[in-house]
Amino acid sequence: MESHTTIKGITAEEIHNTGLDEIKRLQTEMMKVVNDELKIENVTFKQSFDMIKNDEKQAFNSEEEIMEYYTTIIRYVQQLKIYTYKKVLITNHNVIL
Repeated sequence: MESHTTIKGITAEEIHNTGLDEIKRLQTEMMKVVNDELKIENVTFKQSFDMIKNDEKQAFNSEEEIMEYYTTIIRYVQQLKIYTYKKVLITNHNVIL
């Protein structure tokens, strides 16, 4: 097992259990979004996933629409990073814009 990981002395079972724990953590975070942001309650993870997957509002009508959507997200994140970086610089150097 050690030749396939950077962790010394770990067993296959420990790796498997770590993966299961991570899945549980991610599902818990996703269900928090489903409950708090989407206001969907009293459903299982699978039910919420199926509801979102089958929601027509979640579908794209073309490849162009997909590209536009994700390009918008990427630009937003880039601008957010630039803003955050400038804010850190300003805070660390006591500069006022």
